[in-house]
Parts: sequence; C-alpha cells; structure tokens
Amino acid sequence: DPAVAAAFPPGSSALLFGERIDHLIDAFQRFDTARAEQLLGPPLALLPADVVCEHLLLPLLREVGERWHQGTMAIAAEHFGTSLVRTKLLSLLDSLRGKTGPRRVVCACLPGELHEIGLMMFALLVAGQGWDPVYLGANVPAFDLLDAVTRTQAELLGLSVVQRLPPEDLRQRLYEIRSLMAGRAEVVVGGRGVVGQREVIQQAGCLVLPASGRLDELPFPPR
Repeated sequence: DPAVAAAFPPGSSALLFGERIDHLIDAFQRFDTARAEQLLGPPLALLPADVVCEHLLLPLLREVGERWHQGTMAIAAEHFGTSLVRTKLLSLLDSLRGKTGPRRVVCACLPGELHEIGLMMFALLVAGQGWDPVYLGANVPAFDLLDAVTRTQAELLGLSVVQRLPPEDLRQRLYEIRSLMAGRAEVVVGGRGVVGQREVIQQAGCLVLPASGRLDELPFPPR
C-alpha cells in the first residue's frame, strides 16, 4: 500500500503490521497500557484512518476475538484491549470533525445491538470518503434514529449488526426502521451479523454495504 510505504519506508525501525499485532496481543494479556500505546501510536499518527483500520485494527480485533474463543485469552484481557482500541477510534473520529463534506450519514447500531467497534470503523471509513458521520453508537431506539436523521437532514442511515439474528427477526426489524425513514433517508446495513443475509436486507427495503465499504457504490443518486 503506497500510504503504508510512505509512512514506514524501507529500513525504518517500525514493526510490520503482523508483528505489531502479535506485540499488541501480548501487551493486552499483560494489561500493559504503556506498551500498547507505543505500538498503536505511530500508525495512528502517520497513516490515514482507513489504512489503519484495514491493516491494523480490524486484524487485531479479529485475532483478539479468535484467541478469546479458543480460550487462550482471558475475558478481562479481551475487554482491556477492546477498550483501548475503542478509545483510539473515538479519538480518530473526533479529529475528523469539521474536515468532511456536506453529505451526512447517521451511524448507529441496530436497536438492541451493543457491539459498536465495527460501527466506529465504518464511521471512520465514510469520513475518509468525504461524508460527515453523525455517530450515535450502540443500542439506539428506532424513533431516536428517526429524530437524528430528521434533525441532521442526513441522506443515509448506516446500521451495524454484529449479533446474528434469525432471518425473519432481522427482516422485521430492518423493515420497521426502513418504514420510519421512508422519504427521509436510505438505510444501508453491514456488519458480521449480516454476512450471507443480502436477500433478507433487500427484502426489508434496505441497501447492503459493499464489501469495499464505499458509499459511492450504493445504488442511490449522488448529490
């Protein structure tokens, strides 16, 4: 990646992403905040947010989750590491305020969904595409989503789904939200919980987030 090469030129002492992830996992397991900060700081300071998310933070969180499922990482260590990453993502989001274009997207988890790190990454990615993310976070009631969309005049509502739901349950929840947004904003849905659920999302009248994460690939007219 050219951005990575520019930030970490040949011969630099910077750790490669894979090696950095291994060291971060070790720091999380030792609850070593200072070491984790040393490892996260340079990429966050030198690289674009989308590059950091794709090459470091997403693989890091996948590895944390995998080790937790395998029983090789304690729940406390997983929570410690996830909390650090969450703090960094919120800081990145805050640094982008006022630097985006006029098009707005309200970013929220599906009502009842408590996992928001994927949503934070989505907000960072769309900010990098010039959109202004209005970040609401986890477990926002449907009528509050409507209020946010109406007040901000957002043209898009981005919903993150991590918890896997039965198809009919997911379809009904999305349909209710899409009905509320009719005439106000399109609804785009993504996240680990909707992998393989494209048909269900479309049946509810919503859009499926492209694998690239690019909003300009969505089938609705640009402004």
